[in-house]
Amino acid sequence: MNKHTPSCKHHHTGDDLHHYLVDIALEAESAGGDTSQYITQGSGYHAHDANWRWTGPATGGDWSDPANWTLYNSENQPVPASEIPTGGAPAIPQSEQNADVNVGSYDGTPNVIVANAPYYNQLRSLSVWQNSTLKITAQYQNGDSNGYVFATAGLENFGTIIVDTPAEVELGGINVQAGTLTILNNHGNVIFDNDQINNGGTINLINASLGTTSNPITVSGGTVNLQQNSSILANLWGEGGTINVDPDSVNTIYINDKYSNNDGNKQNTVINGVSENTHFGLLGTSSTPVSATYSLNSDGSYTLTVHLTDDRSIAYTNVNMAAGYTPPVQITIVQDGTAGWLLEDTTHATVPSYSTNDLHASLAAIAADAESAGGDTSQYITQGSGYHAHDANWRWTGPATGGDWSDPANWTLYNSENQPVPASEIPTGGAPAIPQSEQNADVNVGYYDDQTPNVVVANAPYYNQIRSLSVWQNSTLKITAQYQNGDSNGYVLRLPVLKILERLLLTRLQKWNSAGSMYKLAR
Repeated sequence: MNKHTPSCKHHHTGDDLHHYLVDIALEAESAGGDTSQYITQGSGYHAHDANWRWTGPATGGDWSDPANWTLYNSENQPVPASEIPTGGAPAIPQSEQNADVNVGSYDGTPNVIVANAPYYNQLRSLSVWQNSTLKITAQYQNGDSNGYVFATAGLENFGTIIVDTPAEVELGGINVQAGTLTILNNHGNVIFDNDQINNGGTINLINASLGTTSNPITVSGGTVNLQQNSSILANLWGEGGTINVDPDSVNTIYINDKYSNNDGNKQNTVINGVSENTHFGLLGTSSTPVSATYSLNSDGSYTLTVHLTDDRSIAYTNVNMAAGYTPPVQITIVQDGTAGWLLEDTTHATVPSYSTNDLHASLAAIAADAESAGGDTSQYITQGSGYHAHDANWRWTGPATGGDWSDPANWTLYNSENQPVPASEIPTGGAPAIPQSEQNADVNVGYYDDQTPNVVVANAPYYNQIRSLSVWQNSTLKITAQYQNGDSNGYVLRLPVLKILERLLLTRLQKWNSAGSMYKLAR
């Protein structure tokens, strides 16, 4: 241990504790030296060098059955299953993890596929094509209670994706949502890494929440449907083009006022189906709401204006009521202990039924179709594989200090026979051969019982997932990566499994993630 490194085994009081913590801060800040010496630009490693295609049945297809998948190489030739290194586990997309996956095809042949088993390995990209449906019903297994049961870094949806699980599902930081995305029975656990959905299609929330109080969502365009006690927690101007609200059930539209200004904050979203059951909410407001009023527009729609204490306001200028409902002029503001404030119509002692309402009927039909898609889940595999066989691993072979994670000269990939793999044999699409280039990577900084100190600095962002990272005794990994090229969200370093036996230092205000299991966190 460095003589200046404070020992965690000692107890400290008063000034001693202060100096102990100051020493920790100073050492963390100075570790690795000036970041200007390190590479700042990462690579996406997204060359589509091979891709998985669904070749299983049109209906009732099980994602976890390797007979339903074929991996095609960069020359568009099928790869024999025996040539796909899976450590003996089934050869499905997550077994490669650097996988580009196609559900259906551009020609629009219908398929219904069910992913009922959890896989914590991240796909590189997922494309669901026209007339195809992917239903994700995976549950946590073997005592797990967190981590993503299904994860992809990039998403293109031109068909239908149905998420019907309360577990965490990651749908990526790069996304095109041009089809239908339906979320059932899931409250805040469908994650978009940059908290944004490029929506040109339809999003259905059925007993579900999209966005959270700490990470509101931005839905750019398209339609959002809410029913059966659903909520959207959105940023200003991030509620989508149209929101259809089931008038026969309680649903809530939350808005994040954190970034509001003084221009009146008129929201362009058209809202249909509003009734006594519909709630509006404010998240993290910079000032307290003092009143909320409805005013009738000349076309029969209404404007809902929320007045704040600092003379600002938020206005929904195109709110359409359910047939038979006339809103009060004044809406009640209720303190919400978890999210901010709710705006409710409390003037009606009883709420009438809207069971015959056309919008209610159409939304109910959507819910019924989503619930029945794919049939009974008992026919599908429930246990996934971690694909964590340590069939190969990356080892730090660079300098002891001032080592740059992004320099391929500092890394060596060893195969399952403990032999170095030549860099020319690592498929990177021409990008540097570093751990993220494989993405199915097990990575070691230092080694077990290592007495040689190493200081490694990861200063460039990489959005591809590492499979596992082990930081061994006397080794330090410092993550200083920044967003680049106009990015402002997503993970600059991501892994599902982390083992730390020495030090991991995180600096800056960027996002990093260890999504699944943590083997051991020491020191």
